[in-house]
Amino acid sequence: KIYGPHHPLVAFAEIDVAGVYEDENRFDAAEGLAQDALAVGRASLPPDHPRIGEALNMLAMLRMLRRDYAGAVPMGREVLTRFTKTLGPDHPDTLVAKNNLAYALMHAGRAAEAEALLRDALARKRADNGQGLDATDYENLANALALQGKHAEAVGYAQRAVQIQKQREGEISGNTAVALRSLAVAEESNGAATDAERDFRAVLAIGERLHA
Repeated sequence: KIYGPHHPLVAFAEIDVAGVYEDENRFDAAEGLAQDALAVGRASLPPDHPRIGEALNMLAMLRMLRRDYAGAVPMGREVLTRFTKTLGPDHPDTLVAKNNLAYALMHAGRAAEAEALLRDALARKRADNGQGLDATDYENLANALALQGKHAEAVGYAQRAVQIQKQREGEISGNTAVALRSLAVAEESNGAATDAERDFRAVLAIGERLHA
């Protein structure tokens, strides 16, 4: 009532409330507010204002949570373009946006495009002394490669993901089990049945230890 529905401060508040709704799995309500915030932001804020990027990013994430990956791609691409321009190509938020776009592309059936983005993000993190680098960077790239039938290369990246996960969380961890399962799937697809069986059994053993 004080500012009116088209004031930028209203858009800021809508983004914040949408974030709460997202945490509560109220995706319809969250998307409605984020759409309103984006419309107000585009109409009343400078084109490069970070709040516009926030609204776009939230919408892209909501689409992915609802498995609308094709719908998430154009929003994720605009987020990446904005962050690259305003923050720089090596900024952590830019690299997260790049990985998010790659995830949407991969699940939208565009694995080759996802691979290119994931390789670039991985190379930038390596060049920055591994800053922000974790197992999912390797695991996601392994998945993108596997979707294209590049199974031998996928195994190598999946192995590295398992190594990192074990170093960070130990042998008995849910995340280690997830990485191991991805490795086993890659090994099986690459024709290494014995290795795959060993790692599937390791996943089962971790599950038994965690739920004992």
